[in-house]
Amino acid sequence: MSDITMPPTPPPTQNPQEQWVIRRNGQAIRHAHFYDTGKTLRDPAEDTLYRQSAHSLSRVSNFFASAFSISGITSPEEGTSDDCPIFLPSSVTCADFEVLLWFQIDYNPDPSQDTLLRAISISRRWSVQSLYNYAFDHFKRKFESGNIHPAIVLGVAREYGIPALISPAVRALASPDISLSSWSVNLDIILHMSVVDIGAIGRMKERLLDTRTALCTPPPDIHDQGTCSGTNRTL
Repeated sequence: MSDITMPPTPPPTQNPQEQWVIRRNGQAIRHAHFYDTGKTLRDPAEDTLYRQSAHSLSRVSNFFASAFSISGITSPEEGTSDDCPIFLPSSVTCADFEVLLWFQIDYNPDPSQDTLLRAISISRRWSVQSLYNYAFDHFKRKFESGNIHPAIVLGVAREYGIPALISPAVRALASPDISLSSWSVNLDIILHMSVVDIGAIGRMKERLLDTRTALCTPPPDIHDQGTCSGTNRTL
């Protein structure tokens, strides 16, 4: 990586969609290595890999069919010239693009939670059905195996419109085994949820607790803990 240099930070007036070209040993090359807010994405591949990826990405989404071309050129010679840059909207980050690029060329049988969340986001945003199917399948499996907290699943399902995950996540959160206090102050979890959602879950837990308590008549005492479980005041 020491032989890769990037140009200086562009002036504020520069087009935010303009992408830089990497230069290795003084020669311009074209592959998925972009300039973004003063940081650079690691070099993922050589020219050949980039050309293959550009072709496959253009086929999976109309977004990339237009991104891999420039005005006035219908079929640019990919990977050979500074005159054929990739134009990505300013909202597209390097990390987003890297996830999609590596999905096309290097299948990961055990992606991380962060990778799956990013994959769901960009597959919905760019209408890449194959990436969505991959991310949804792994996300659902990790949730069912207990590796992703149900509150995260609920937040992601609501944000990206995945109704198949909403009911399972709510049922899991309704369980007396998962108290509200155990996750409602965890920033890694609540950043995926709104204040309204957290409040609604809290009210649901309280109503369920009151219902379980009411079903125990007379009210339980210390001797009834074995037969009337779930009646403690922990939400």
